[in-house]
Amino acid sequence: EDIKSFGAISGTGWAGPGVVCVAADKGTVVVSSTGVPLADYETAKGRVVTGDVYQEGSLKAIADGAISLKALEGKKVGVVSGDLNGLDKVVQAGLVDYLKGKGVNVVAYEVIGCGGKSSCGEGVQTAVENMRNAGVDVLFPTLNIVSQPGLFKEMSVQGLKPKIFQSNFNSMAGDLTSSKVFDFGGAEAAEIYKG
Repeated sequence: EDIKSFGAISGTGWAGPGVVCVAADKGTVVVSSTGVPLADYETAKGRVVTGDVYQEGSLKAIADGAISLKALEGKKVGVVSGDLNGLDKVVQAGLVDYLKGKGVNVVAYEVIGCGGKSSCGEGVQTAVENMRNAGVDVLFPTLNIVSQPGLFKEMSVQGLKPKIFQSNFNSMAGDLTSSKVFDFGGAEAAEIYKG
């Protein structure tokens, strides 16, 4: 509020209420490497420029890719999201509802609690147990880079080894993600995430 700037640039991505606050309320142009929810673009009235598509679009693209590969036919699909900044609602609309609308058998949608922090870990054990009990054999993880290792570590503990489809939602499409799964989740977790 104190800095009256024309623009704000983030090379590592910027999501959450800060985008709308700065762009819509303060009239500042926001440039970010990652997409934001479609509603945030609309609220910002053209003052948000990103190097990626809107978040729901990223999720729909990975869903369409998996469908076109016929990788979801006859499969039990799971989706995992964190609840930070309402991203679970974006994942619900952009991926879970979209997949169901395409006739995909989504048997589990697990929301991991973040407790208002950037690292989401509340309920990971139960979420993995629910997915394992539902027979999930294809997973779309949408957690952020600091939360994903814990999910995959717990998956390795419980023996859940589904095929993974990872989009750039939450800036997760790079090699950094796989290295962090290895660094903080361990070799078994990295083996599940591999490929």
